[in-house]
Amino acid sequence: MQGYVYRAAVEYQSSSEMLETIRAAVQRLKAENPQLRSCQLADVGLKRGKHAVSVTLFFRPNIS
Repeated sequence: MQGYVYRAAVEYQSSSEMLETIRAAVQRLKAENPQLRSCQLADVGLKRGKHAVSVTLFFRPNIS
């Protein structure tokens, strides 16, 4: 399997709330997408916008 990329916009919030939102998104994505069960989160991209932060999650296959 190749890498998987997920993008979402998250409204501005505290850094701890944003981290919890990202963690919840990773858990939800892994639960909804069986192919992600054999992947790990490799990188997180953040880009500030006017009203929200654009979050990009990069998954890659587990290396065993």
